[in-house]
Amino acid sequence: MSEDMEHYGTVPEEKTKLLFIAKRLVDIAKDLDKLGEEDKRFVIERIDKLNPLELVELYNSLGEYMD
Repeated sequence: MSEDMEHYGTVPEEKTKLLFIAKRLVDIAKDLDKLGEEDKRFVIERIDKLNPLELVELYNSLGEYMD
């Protein structure tokens, strides 16, 4: 059994969910990269209005786990 499978248990469905989340974040990063500064600001401000706590959690997680 690989280290990945040991970490995630015998249920590959859990790892599939995590891979899907990672893919969504990659897609979001690519979409943001295509935007101008004004549009980026609009998107972030809109997220902040809709769900500010999750935005802060995402920001903190990115800062904590990126090398």
